[in-house]
Amino acid sequence: MVCSASNISREVSAAATSAARGSRVAIRFAIQRTARQFAVLTCVSGTPAMLLAVVLGGVGWTTQVHAAACSASASAVVSRSTGGTCPLSVSLNQVLTLQYRVKNASIVDDPASADDGSPVSAVITAGSVLAATLAQQTAGVGGTALPGTLAFVPVCAVGSTGGSLAAGDPCDPASSQCGTGACGCLTSQPGVTCAANHLDPNKVSVTVGSDVEFLPGQTLALATIRVAQELLVPLPAICGEYFTRLDSMGDVLSTNDPLCTNTGSAGARASANLYAPAPPCGDGVVDAGEACDDGNLVDGDGCDSNCTLTACGNGIVTAGEVCDDGNLTDGDGCDANCTLTACGNGIVTAGETCDDGNATDGDGCDSNCTLTACGNGIVTAGETCDDGNLVNGDGCNANCVANGCGDGVVGPGEECDPPDAEICNNGIDDDGDNQIDCADPDCAQRITPGCNATCRSTPSCTPILKDPAIIVARAPLASGRHDFVRIHGRFDAYTAIDPTADGFVFALSNESGEIFRARLLPGDLQLRGTRRWRFIDKTAKTGPGIRDGFFKVKVDRTGRGPLYNWVFSFSAYGDLSGATVPTMTTQTYLGDDVAVLKATWSGSPGNWRLTLKDAYGTP
Repeated sequence: MVCSASNISREVSAAATSAARGSRVAIRFAIQRTARQFAVLTCVSGTPAMLLAVVLGGVGWTTQVHAAACSASASAVVSRSTGGTCPLSVSLNQVLTLQYRVKNASIVDDPASADDGSPVSAVITAGSVLAATLAQQTAGVGGTALPGTLAFVPVCAVGSTGGSLAAGDPCDPASSQCGTGACGCLTSQPGVTCAANHLDPNKVSVTVGSDVEFLPGQTLALATIRVAQELLVPLPAICGEYFTRLDSMGDVLSTNDPLCTNTGSAGARASANLYAPAPPCGDGVVDAGEACDDGNLVDGDGCDSNCTLTACGNGIVTAGEVCDDGNLTDGDGCDANCTLTACGNGIVTAGETCDDGNATDGDGCDSNCTLTACGNGIVTAGETCDDGNLVNGDGCNANCVANGCGDGVVGPGEECDPPDAEICNNGIDDDGDNQIDCADPDCAQRITPGCNATCRSTPSCTPILKDPAIIVARAPLASGRHDFVRIHGRFDAYTAIDPTADGFVFALSNESGEIFRARLLPGDLQLRGTRRWRFIDKTAKTGPGIRDGFFKVKVDRTGRGPLYNWVFSFSAYGDLSGATVPTMTTQTYLGDDVAVLKATWSGSPGNWRLTLKDAYGTP
């Protein structure tokens, strides 16, 4: 049965009555061109009917027909969509764009209640074919139809790559010009294809190759196509009156929604605005929305292929850029200098305290984008380790020196740390200033214990105390004999001393360095009684002797323990020619203690004498 526009309402009403009685009625749509009408509605008996109302721009049309379970709504007229872009004039052969949007508003539930008629989920099944009629209408339904004014233009689909043509370029469906993309629709739902209808040049076949699913009431853009203006026609007064139609050639929509007790099906319909695409970039004319147009689509020549000036942030990756996401936002994956968001790209982003644009450590901002400092996890100058924290004793101390003697942290088994620059009792010029031990001002001025190379405490230098004593040096003596020195003094000990086990050392120096040093080895001093130790080497008077020129050495212990006062005296032969200035320092070593006296001697080179008055300012 064929229905004219004047009897559609009557047929829909009849369909509703029939559906209420449980009979099966299908409503199928097809578009036919007539001189006065844009569309003719054809009604055919069949399966339970449901119609999908379709709209563009959010304007829908639906008159619901209720049945016992799920039903289809229908409409007596096609509501016109509004909006879109209409050019001030349409040129001959101008390419326009059509988008067919289908809304699932016609398959509804019918729970036989006052709130029935809500849309349910549906699907346009794979294998369905819809027909797009390329006719125009200059007025409302029943107005003048303008068939044959539009022609379908197959184009490469959006996303096409690798072909000889770009997305949107007209193409030959039989060729591979589009590379990875299809030639037909500009855009479409997955599996939907567009092709010219060879039986009717005024139609386009839209084939659904994969199920297209709709949520209740959802609108989907089924397909977007390009058409060309073949005839010049007057510009419509209303943009929404300038449209084409898409209809199913049968029942293509179905549902198995749980709200339905039956499987329903219906046809699909869509109207579409006709709108002109934006003027193309690359035509040499700067149009609205373009910052430039140099007549080509070459990137990096000052005006890029999107008609923006070549620059970071215009969305086009050009020379010197690693990325360009079309903005100047940092931390979004592509930063404002068009480098990937990462440490070392010169942009400080989340998780970074600095970023100097390189991966060089020790330049103020290290390769992990933290400030150069102990505790940042990067070993730089002055550090032997850096474990990323400032905790002592975990292998790398808070001063970024590995655990051990010399790390500046007193660790297990250590009495002190770090070792002194000049260790005051080892007989070595540790700091290279030509002054050794307590003759070095670093030691002479210390009033607290020092620290040796094994991180053991060393006593501070102890002074040689006033005593009825005399220090004499003569040089040279008679021909064939050595220079001679004799010293007597006493000191208070800071540590336990065993002269037999420790030995005995004497050193004489001045500002130029050490003049004389002699040493007794452990075992050389022999205990006499309980408090006296003695050493004698008569060969030292006529030769080098066995212990650096020591002739006689006496050491006596006085006072009470555990630490004692110690009295010493010795004479020795050797080369004292370096004693050329009156200010000299004497050092006496017993155990770990060093007794020291710096004073100005009387006399002259070769005959020096140090009296109590010289040493202590007393007669």
